[in-house]
Amino acid sequence: MGVAESILSSHSAFSEKPLPSRIELIIHGLSGGGSERQMACLANHLVKKSEVRLTTLASAHDDRYRLDTRVERHGLGLVSTKGGWLRGPLGNRQRIQRLRQDAMSWGAQVAVSFCDSTNILSLAALASIIPVIISERSDPRKQKLSLPWELLRRIQYPRATRCVVQTDDLKEHFQRTLFRKTPSKVITIPSAIDVPDLDVEGWIQERATRDRFICLYMGRFSSEKRIDRILRAWSQLASKHTNWILKLVGDGPERTRLQSIAKTSIPAGSVQWEPWTTDAWKEWREADLFTLTSEYEGFPQSVLEGMTAGLPSVVTNCSPALQALYRDSQPGLLVESEADLVSGLDRLMSSKRERQSMGSEARRAAEPYRWQNVAPKWDDVISQS
Repeated sequence: MGVAESILSSHSAFSEKPLPSRIELIIHGLSGGGSERQMACLANHLVKKSEVRLTTLASAHDDRYRLDTRVERHGLGLVSTKGGWLRGPLGNRQRIQRLRQDAMSWGAQVAVSFCDSTNILSLAALASIIPVIISERSDPRKQKLSLPWELLRRIQYPRATRCVVQTDDLKEHFQRTLFRKTPSKVITIPSAIDVPDLDVEGWIQERATRDRFICLYMGRFSSEKRIDRILRAWSQLASKHTNWILKLVGDGPERTRLQSIAKTSIPAGSVQWEPWTTDAWKEWREADLFTLTSEYEGFPQSVLEGMTAGLPSVVTNCSPALQALYRDSQPGLLVESEADLVSGLDRLMSSKRERQSMGSEARRAAEPYRWQNVAPKWDDVISQS
């Protein structure tokens, strides 16, 4: 049995058990990112069967993902950029109190929380009242919290009713560490994407007719994404591949610094910068190749989206999830070093035939990770809570 088949195997015998009538979903915000997109998908799925409220620590003013009108949107507006030894604990005490009070007054029967520090706050607020399912969306072995938060994670995580992780590798890690006494609490549900009706085969054929090409990065401009690696690689390739441009789509704190690097090292006109977009599929359709060079990832949504769009890729080996995807098929190249990144990009930029072959394989490999295939796993976990 392949990796995809084992992850997405048939549901448990409990899958027919009804969902709780009121489900509280909790995340830091909906202002962009793979975890936020996944939470929006989960809300839109669950609201077909239950009353759902999606609560964020941030306000709802900067939401970037569309929710079903039946989902009750609840933004607490309790995110602050001002730190300090006293302000932080006081702010978290307020968040815990609000989460508890609001869940009790609404009548939540179960809570599902996404992402490390939000999980800790959700457990502190609600674990003694209702079942709390947490989901770790990154890799805590590489994305460390500050020491106080790490200590709180050790205390609070074992209180979860269930802990959902995205890869079997992380599941085994948690079972050896935070959940030694209750390893059955930890389960794997991979990331998934909600795919509209797309003519991906037509896109693959369309790419074969082009004479100018796009290499795409789409995601957050933040330090762990290591976009500087892409820029250094492109500085070596741009003069050789003059019919290619590098297109970077997204927002984040590193944008200005990265633009400065590109300006001094890459020929003008070879790099195109675009803001975060609500029409990601347009960008995937217009691209011919995509790259991701992160230091670490949980289960990157951008890789699944690019593969679903029939795009070949050159991606750093930054997640066990990618190792599984690229081991079972050849949707692109999984690289270990910056030298391999340069040679991998050069190889695929030079071969339209190889790009087309890998693009078709990528589309097939991504099929099991469509939302309709993964959503029943969430039904199982929540209904058993």
